[in-house]
Amino acid sequence: MAPILADTDITTATIVSVGALSVPPHVVWRGFAEREVLEQWYGPTDEPAHFENHELRARTRSLYRVADRDGSERLGYLQFIAVETDRRLIFTDGKRTESGDFGPEFLHAVVELEPTSSGTRMFVTQSFADRNDMEQLMLSQLEAVVSTLS
Repeated sequence: MAPILADTDITTATIVSVGALSVPPHVVWRGFAEREVLEQWYGPTDEPAHFENHELRARTRSLYRVADRDGSERLGYLQFIAVETDRRLIFTDGKRTESGDFGPEFLHAVVELEPTSSGTRMFVTQSFADRNDMEQLMLSQLEAVVSTLS
């Protein structure tokens, strides 16, 4: 995999990433479509998410749980807006409560897969509800990387 290029705009709370992958789009798509594969990478590296249900179709919700480093558990959901197999995915990520209430969405994401002669170019645009949500995600990703170095 080639390096991922990212452009972060703090003022609009947006991250745009572009990566080149050495596998075809249908293989990349498995990372979103198959629950077991999605669980491996969604969430912190040391505590992947557990999806209670997952069906990648427009107008469906996938419910997940992620253990935080402090031992607490974060509940969330992915709301799929548009699903074009092997090409494009639009979804939001939101918080939910233990009682089953759906809270606010903190992330809107657009994933686009483009076939290339050597695999796939993947474009990901993440727009956060506010700057704080974006900074929290970036900090948790940085902490995950640093924890692997100690």
